[in-house]
Amino acid sequence: MSEQKRVDTSILKNNPYKQNGVISDNSYSPWSSMKVDPAVYDQYDYAVTEDIVLLNDRKDTDEKLYNIFYDSSWGKKYKKENENDIIKIQKEDIPKIFYYCRDELYKQKKISTFEFIIAINEFFDFNYDYIYKNILSVKMKADLYDDLYKLGHMNDIINQEEQLF
Repeated sequence: MSEQKRVDTSILKNNPYKQNGVISDNSYSPWSSMKVDPAVYDQYDYAVTEDIVLLNDRKDTDEKLYNIFYDSSWGKKYKKENENDIIKIQKEDIPKIFYYCRDELYKQKKISTFEFIIAINEFFDFNYDYIYKNILSVKMKADLYDDLYKLGHMNDIINQEEQLF
């Protein structure tokens, strides 16, 4: 009977757990952070969000804004030829579109001013600073501050201010 040489399988190749925790540069690291490529991020949005209910609510708002806009006269004026086309809305139409979409969206859905401003700015790719300084009415700014206070984002700043009346 000849003796067969036994293969040592206690240390497996490319296994950092069995090689004293040393990981080479080209091997897989279980401690590396997982990243989703921006090209496919929309397909994994439910997996990478912290609040699925908020994500669903924002997607619903976005869909309603899409329908409101493209059913309006501005939807025909600014119609896309391709999905990849970028539409540049003229400055004189921004206030009209903003308030038209607000009124129509409020008829369909109860939404806070804070969420509406996020939704419309993200949908049309408006500049937040321009919208705040030039488009928002005083009442909408007050509602925005109230929403921010309720969410806890501005409690310290608002509580330090003296009341005028």
